[in-house]
Amino acid sequence: MRDERVLPHGLKTKSVIRLSALSIASILALMVAIPATQAASVPYPQPVYVSCFAGGPSHILVFFKLNDQSRLTSYLNDAYYNPGSPSYHQFVSAAQFDAQYSAPSWVFNTVESIFHINGLSTIASGPMLIEGTGSESNVQTALAQLAGSSKIQSYIIGAECMPQTDGGQPSKTSQAPSYAPTDARGANVGSTPLSNGKGGSGPNSCTYQDVIADGPQVWLPCGLQTIYDENPLINQGSSGSHQTIALVDAYGDPDNETGQVNVHTSSYVYDNIACSDLATFNTEFNLPQSACSVIYPTGVPQLAAYNAVDAEGWATETAIDMQYSHTMAPQAHILEVTSSTDYDDLYASIEYVVNNQLANMISLSFGSWEEGFYCTSAAYGCAPPVSAALMLGYDEIFQQAAAEGIGVFASSGDYGAYTPYTGDVSASSPATDPWVSAVGGTTLLATFTAHTVTRTETAWSFGSDSYNPYIGTGGGFSMVFGETQGQQRIHISTQVSSIPEPALQITFYPQGQRGEPDLAADADPSTGVLIIQDGAFSPYVWGGTSLAAPLTAGMVATVQSNMKHFTIGVLAPSLYMMYSQQHGFIYVQQTQFLIDQLNFGVLGTMFQTASGQNGEYSVTPGVWNPVDGLGQLNVNALSQAFSNSFGNLGGYGF
Repeated sequence: MRDERVLPHGLKTKSVIRLSALSIASILALMVAIPATQAASVPYPQPVYVSCFAGGPSHILVFFKLNDQSRLTSYLNDAYYNPGSPSYHQFVSAAQFDAQYSAPSWVFNTVESIFHINGLSTIASGPMLIEGTGSESNVQTALAQLAGSSKIQSYIIGAECMPQTDGGQPSKTSQAPSYAPTDARGANVGSTPLSNGKGGSGPNSCTYQDVIADGPQVWLPCGLQTIYDENPLINQGSSGSHQTIALVDAYGDPDNETGQVNVHTSSYVYDNIACSDLATFNTEFNLPQSACSVIYPTGVPQLAAYNAVDAEGWATETAIDMQYSHTMAPQAHILEVTSSTDYDDLYASIEYVVNNQLANMISLSFGSWEEGFYCTSAAYGCAPPVSAALMLGYDEIFQQAAAEGIGVFASSGDYGAYTPYTGDVSASSPATDPWVSAVGGTTLLATFTAHTVTRTETAWSFGSDSYNPYIGTGGGFSMVFGETQGQQRIHISTQVSSIPEPALQITFYPQGQRGEPDLAADADPSTGVLIIQDGAFSPYVWGGTSLAAPLTAGMVATVQSNMKHFTIGVLAPSLYMMYSQQHGFIYVQQTQFLIDQLNFGVLGTMFQTASGQNGEYSVTPGVWNPVDGLGQLNVNALSQAFSNSFGNLGGYGF
């Protein structure tokens, strides 16, 4: 099973080379600059500079503070929460965002000058960041010069070194945050997993499920489209047309058949076969072949022995992301955005998509626990600290996406309410960001007969997996960001008043903090899916909130394709607005349906999560909770709700 790992690979065993311009004391001071009970308006701490030692090619990523943050916050709140504002669901272009909110040009020029003096090349830039590449020693020198440049300190959030190869070292050594997929492996069903299909037949003789004897209930693409009430839109030709879904992953989908990601080989040749695997998936499941492309905003990944295992795990993630976003939006353009590493090159890649307006939806199936950005305890293997300041840099990317009307979906994690490294309660970033729609996980069960289907969706509960009792849907509260306006409107419950955090030596008070997830979708490997890897079926059933996020992004792309003059953007604010006006009436009230109903649509914008828990929190049906949020999407009814509200943006119809 792939896990969602927190923080750098070097946390437990590696030392970090310090910049002479930054003392240990000043780094520790950064960790208390953002208190654990921070209110919604998060102040910028002092700049943080993150060094590394790799001995080979490295990237340097610098985050800047956006200009006029208060004006941007006001605009975003009007755009998503104020139906009476002329800005409501009216979004700006990337050029307009840059002109209004970018850090001053002289700041960029100063940093680029430091890059140039040190022989570094600029490879990416946006209103809030700039990234360069060169040798590790030159990156280190540039970091020291940035830290010593007094005139730009007030504009910098942080700068970090990210090695691109191990430079002959046994493994990577950097305190820059590192991420891993949130997918979870289930049962081994063999090399011909479709041979035991026992599910009911749907339209065009497709099969809903593959029920393995004494094993998982495997959902096939047709079944997922049916059970989330998407067929009415698909039947009328609205299934993601004119939409682009960007899936951001590290390493992409390297071909494993020819040995490129075999840790025993001495040489590695990178060959990304993501679109080829998607085409095979479409053929196997009778889905339309979609436009598919791959881009490398931070450079083509360099595979070696030290990152080959990680790359193989990301290959699975890439397959899940692409194949199941396409399942729910069969006509959408699938854009695989491949980061050169699993460091913050991932965020530079997201910004490339946003700043070039390459997608309508972005799905992120990775994360890092917030606790790790604060932790300073050597006893817990997390010293020296990383700094929560970096999350403010990420947030600026998501603010730009929101301002441009781009919907971002992030998985909530797969270890329940906990981080497996310390056992403490911690929510996962970027799911905690207020400008993404955080997606939790469910166990999706259904019984089909010739004419009916009985549908039950519960939380993917912590401890329920027979293969790994320590996994289940993530969820909780942010230590950095306060409640969103939507969550304030519906008065979300924290369920607990305080949470001890032994690794941080504090008590965390979640009241008033951003809660996640916002909504959920299928994630349990026991009700998981099949994927194509290396041109053939993987022998395993796959799940995780890495499945839930792209499923949801695909559903919303299909809804958006049915909206000709209304841009959804970030989905979560609209869901909270709907709930605040209609409360329990937004939910589907039945659990048994005629098959024909799921071809013509059922009433209720969302499906309720019936029950479940993630170890620390529990589900209350019909009420937001830090397990599965507000519930699951009814795709056709959500489309109708948006359609009915157009022209009367003060309220949502059902």
